[in-house]
Amino acid sequence: MARYVFQRFENLYQSIDRNRRSRKGNLWNDYSGRISIRAIEKNDCGSKRMKWVRPLILFGIGGTLYVLIELIARGRSHWTMFFVGGLAFYLIGCINEHKKKEILMRWQMAAGAGIITGLELISGIIVNIILDWNVWDYSNLPGNLLGQICPQFTVLWFFLSTVAVYLDDWIRYLLWGEKRPKYKF
Repeated sequence: MARYVFQRFENLYQSIDRNRRSRKGNLWNDYSGRISIRAIEKNDCGSKRMKWVRPLILFGIGGTLYVLIELIARGRSHWTMFFVGGLAFYLIGCINEHKKKEILMRWQMAAGAGIITGLELISGIIVNIILDWNVWDYSNLPGNLLGQICPQFTVLWFFLSTVAVYLDDWIRYLLWGEKRPKYKF
C-alpha cells in the first residue's frame, strides 16, 4: 500500500515537473488526459473559490500529519489535535507567503515554535482545563505554564516547524505552481 501511494506521488511529481518546464502547466490524470492548472483556477470554478480551497487542503494535510506524528510518538491522539495541527501547519506556511524580503529559516522556525506553543496554550486551556478532557498534561515538566505548555516542547516545536515550512513550500510549489522554494539559514 505504501509503495503504491509513493509511486502515485512520484508519478504526479514527475508529470508536474515535466510540464512545469513547458511553462503551460498541464497535469495528467488517468481519466481524461491533460488538465491545465490555470484552467482549474480560472475556469468556471473561479480563482476566488480556489483561494478558499488551498487553505483547506493545507489545513487537512497538516492536521492529518500531526495526528500521524502523535500516533507514532505517543501511540494515541485526540480528534482535537487534527484541528490544532491543521491550523498550526497553515499558519506556519503563511509566515513566508507575503514577504517583500526573504525571511531566514531560523526566524521562520522561531515564529513556527511561537505559533505552535501559542495554539497549544489556547487549545490546552479550552480542551484540558475548561472541558476537562485531559488530552495532555505537562505539569510534571519543569517550567510549565498551567501544565499546558513547557520550554522542552517549545524547543521540539522549533525543529518540527522546519519540517512544516519545507513541506508547505513544496506543496505550494508542486500543487499550485508557486515559486520554487529557496532557503537561507
